[in-house]
Amino acid sequence: MNSTSEQRPPSWTITRLLEWTKDHLERNHVEDARLATEVLLAHALGCSRIDLYTKFDQVPAQEKLDRFTLSRRRSFSRSRFEYRPMF
Repeated sequence: MNSTSEQRPPSWTITRLLEWTKDHLERNHVEDARLATEVLLAHALGCSRIDLYTKFDQVPAQEKLDRFTLSRRRSFSRSRFEYRPMF
């Protein structure tokens, strides 16, 4: 193995994004942190929440990662997250 691959940070797979964001939100006392993470990530990736678990090992394109980061910052800079199912 060369030194370049050893120094490279792990990829931001969907699973890693879900876990890191959920943990971050829980540390900041956000209720329903898992649900909030799933809704925001699914929206940013343009998929359903179930797709997050069927595509768990995929690494989203940088554009979609940026969209997720921006959505997360906007949503949680306000008071609290509200999930409103659309049916």
